[in-house]
Amino acid sequence: MGGLSKVELLRRLKEIQKHDCLGSAAQLAYYFLFALFPFLLFLTSLLGYVPVPDLMDRILELLAKVVPGEALKLIQGHIRDLVSNPRGGLLSFGILAALWVSSSAMTAIIETLHRAYGVQEGVPFGR
Repeated sequence: MGGLSKVELLRRLKEIQKHDCLGSAAQLAYYFLFALFPFLLFLTSLLGYVPVPDLMDRILELLAKVVPGEALKLIQGHIRDLVSNPRGGLLSFGILAALWVSSSAMTAIIETLHRAYGVQEGVPFGR
């Protein structure tokens, strides 16, 4: 147990429970996973504006290594449409949604650190 005595281990486990570390970790994982999809939407929409030769073939090769075959068949047409037809509205929506959700994650990190270190004061809105 890394050189910890049983008493020290129990004390640390009580601290983890007291500060709700596991709940905070679950909250942060949820926020960052939720922010991933708008960010991927933004990146995919951005690819339509980047002049790269054989971009579609490269993207599908990379996806084929990671995504199962049936799922690739489902998203292949959508990705092809997004890359070949640039859409400014979708690009704007993706970045705004990603920023909004990731700012929620940053707020959760700040609140978790305040709880862990016993900070009672709040952060001004402008910060």
